[in-house]
Amino acid sequence: MQPIREETISLPTLPVAQNDSLFSFEGVSLLHDPAISSGVSGEVMPVKPLSDGPYWDVNPEFRKIVFSGYPVAESVHQSVIAIYPTDEFRTMSEPSGKEIELLQGILNEKPNNLDKIPVLPLQNSAQVFRSNIKYIPFQNGSGVRFVGMNSQGIVPVNNNELFYAFQGLTADGRYYISVIMPVNYPTLPAKWDSLPAEERLNMVQNPQYLSDLAANLSAQPENSFLPDLAKLDALVQSIVVKQ
Repeated sequence: MQPIREETISLPTLPVAQNDSLFSFEGVSLLHDPAISSGVSGEVMPVKPLSDGPYWDVNPEFRKIVFSGYPVAESVHQSVIAIYPTDEFRTMSEPSGKEIELLQGILNEKPNNLDKIPVLPLQNSAQVFRSNIKYIPFQNGSGVRFVGMNSQGIVPVNNNELFYAFQGLTADGRYYISVIMPVNYPTLPAKWDSLPAEERLNMVQNPQYLSDLAANLSAQPENSFLPDLAKLDALVQSIVVKQ
């Protein structure tokens, strides 16, 4: 695996007067770039207890930020930031608590090789692919970002399912920040079944397929993705969670 990069650039200072790019909601602030979205909205999401569904579909009350006018229209993913209270999540969901602890350990140690990167909320699918891994800070915390795909089976990596993820914790450990944004790369198929069946089979039966693809994408310029990964990183780096 390629060494994981650690972002060391200076963090931006949030402006006071630029209301067109500064978004604030319930103690969360961030800067949004028109190249990423034409609008941002926030919502407080209600508690979803274990008694209401399967173990992976559980959450405490949390703040959700959604982006409209996003440049990737065809995706199974929504462009969203979720801010979860860690103590409440640990109390109501042991599996989610383990993900929080795993992330804390990763951020403390910053290993060069990661067999797994935790993602909340939990998914009813496996993390089958990840590339472009980098540790980056935000205004009052830090995390790890990557480009990845989840699936319930081995299928070609494709633009309909590819996502940018940032998973971070505030410095005081009180909040878990989960950023999931659809991304596209020009040489990937639009969907897993866009390719002829024989070509798909050859891909997934090749034991080097996923590792070779991860190395290739990790070597590409960040602006070769849609949106530019650097712009998504800048969005993440601008996040402030005050309460």
